[in-house]
Amino acid sequence: MVKHTPGPWHYLDIGEVVPSDDDGFPHAELRICFMATPGVDPAASDRISANANLIAASPDLYDALEAILKVRVEGWENIWAGANRCQDIARAALAKARGEA
Repeated sequence: MVKHTPGPWHYLDIGEVVPSDDDGFPHAELRICFMATPGVDPAASDRISANANLIAASPDLYDALEAILKVRVEGWENIWAGANRCQDIARAALAKARGEA
């Protein structure tokens, strides 16, 4: 049983990472974290956004790893279906971590 705030998490442009409901509606009152915003340096701003996207993707990355381990434990009889499922989950999690989702 995980102890962290369940996902999905959502990155708001104001520098907050918050949990979202199943429809993707962010709940700002339940803030996971707030990203510091040092000045107006564009490089710092890009880094802050990248960090926030990675943090917001954490539950998805966790789920992807869980799915990979589950396929490995289930054995070889379901390997192709499981591998395809893991690939889809991992691709979606990585896209979210990159801010592409």
